[in-house]
Amino acid sequence: MRQYFKGKTGCLFWLNVMLAIAIVSAIPVVIYFTLDGYTHHGEQIDVPTVVGKSESKATELLEMADLIPVVNDSVYQKGIAPGCVLEQNPKAGTIVKSGHVIHLTINYHGAPMAKLPDLAGNSSRLEAEVILQDLGFKLTEPVMIFGRPKDLIIAIKQGKKEILAGANVNKEIPLTLVCGAGEKDESLDSLDDDEFYERNKKFMADTVEIERDKFDVAL
Repeated sequence: MRQYFKGKTGCLFWLNVMLAIAIVSAIPVVIYFTLDGYTHHGEQIDVPTVVGKSESKATELLEMADLIPVVNDSVYQKGIAPGCVLEQNPKAGTIVKSGHVIHLTINYHGAPMAKLPDLAGNSSRLEAEVILQDLGFKLTEPVMIFGRPKDLIIAIKQGKKEILAGANVNKEIPLTLVCGAGEKDESLDSLDDDEFYERNKKFMADTVEIERDKFDVAL
């Protein structure tokens, strides 16, 4: 060390040494005074309530509080205005710092829709039920038609209307699977004539209606 400083007695050298010491000493001081501002130390913001408000109003309230609103999800709840905030995270009243992200879930702008897959003539009842329920469709009790292969999907209806593959369908209105019941229903053997007539009349009516729907679509 002494060898290093030996002969270095000029003003410029010692000026550089003092400048280096000053810079090194100043770094902790600068960090100390700027860190609080960078991390918002000591800052407290009460998250406002935005559930039940429109997306635009919720955004306005959160931004006024120096928070960042982000819509992460949309779901559909019948009877609630489209675009209404259903959930917020963090919840109202949570203490956060400015710039904190508030995650929002809003109500769909309209009923959820989905395309109907090609199932008629291609799928069994069980396969169709699994596929449609995975897509979010609701199902009624299936209609069984005698004289068609057992459990084969013949048609899919929404109300009285047959829905064709590829159609954009409202998922809030239940679908009815029209399926084959096989060549013979053994349970009919135990029915008396009146009961047999009433049950068979329903199946025949459903068959005629399905065929009429297909004829109307073809036209």
